Amino acid sequence: MNTQSLMTHTFEQSGLGKAPFKVVERKGHAIESGVIFWCEHCGTQLKNRHFVKSSDGKVSVVGIDCLKKTGDQGLIDGAKRLAREKRIEAKQQEWKANVQRKEAEERTANNGKTNNELIQELEAKQQELRGFYFEKFDTHPVLIALTEFGFEKDMQLHAYLGRNYTPNMVNAIAKCLTRKRTKARANTKAFKAAYPATVEEVKSMAELVAEYVKKNDAIAQRILSLK
Repeated sequence: MNTQSLMTHTFEQSGLGKAPFKVVERKGHAIESGVIFWCEHCGTQLKNRHFVKSSDGKVSVVGIDCLKKTGDQGLIDGAKRLAREKRIEAKQQEWKANVQRKEAEERTANNGKTNNELIQELEAKQQELRGFYFEKFDTHPVLIALTEFGFEKDMQLHAYLGRNYTPNMVNAIAKCLTRKRTKARANTKAFKAAYPATVEEVKSMAELVAEYVKKNDAIAQRILSLK
């Protein structure tokens, strides 16, 4: 038995170039045009071709069975790697095509804009709305007067969080502010005289907040529907 023959790579023996060999992409080689559809190592007709490149630059077409039978782990691993990369590339292309299709459908439905573009516009509008109303909150006498930690600060924060006030909250705020302004207890003459006007003032604040909440919620719902 020829010892040198045993040490020679099987692809080298069949004239595919000098070892070592590596698996390469089909792109960029003269044989990628598709003229070779048989294994250049064993002559078998191929459905799936694998491209190997020798150390001296020769690129050949072989079948997966011949590639595995070489026992060359580098070639086997290389074939697996390329197959894995092709699967990933195919999934990426599929994902890209789906995104493009979805965006085209969205532009048709949204007068030329994608959902993401509309969401960005709505979020900018939401910021503008918040700035407009928060400026009003900052100067409203009721919210300015709610300065003490606890109930008052909680009721003040309620407005900036965009939450509606209940009738009970309105009455409680009115009573609190009436006591602060008159320095009188409930049911006294001074308290009863000042309370109606304070209630109306608190109601106007609650209506302002409700107006903000309604507009902001409408934008938020529209954004949610686009996601």
